[in-house]
Amino acid sequence: VFSSKTVTTEDNTKPNIQLSMGDHQAGENDWYKGLTINTKITDNDEVKETLYCITTEKSCTPNETLELTEGVGHVQFSSNNKGQKVCFKATDRKGNENITCSDTYFVDGTEPTLTDITLTPEDDSMTITVNSSDKESGVYTYYYSKDGGSEYIESKDNNYTFTSLE
Repeated sequence: VFSSKTVTTEDNTKPNIQLSMGDHQAGENDWYKGLTINTKITDNDEVKETLYCITTEKSCTPNETLELTEGVGHVQFSSNNKGQKVCFKATDRKGNENITCSDTYFVDGTEPTLTDITLTPEDDSMTITVNSSDKESGVYTYYYSKDGGSEYIESKDNNYTFTSLE
């Protein structure tokens, strides 16, 4: 004797949201010069909708559509003088949803302050020393020019010596 029953499976599983730090440039004092948060969203069925929001508060209600490529999305933080976090909401076809927020990150939004420039000429050279500060992520790159800004020399040091000058 053979009999069959219709079996209905019920999907009560929320989509899985995994966050990781993407492209970023770390600064000083726990600040970043730029930061992208990557998210990988998976579900045992199919992800129907993915939303996100960025906030300087404890949380926010995701309302911006996040495009996923093979289940992965990217959100880039803009410069802000307050800590920011991003929150993601994923919903599957059955209506199960999950909301996850990132840690709080500080992304530098203030230009460095130039306090003093010292020029030290020699016979055919000149050393330029720059005193500057940035209370957020720090100063990382200096640009020196000897032709009024047509071309620049990029340096990590706060001093540079031009040689073979007329």
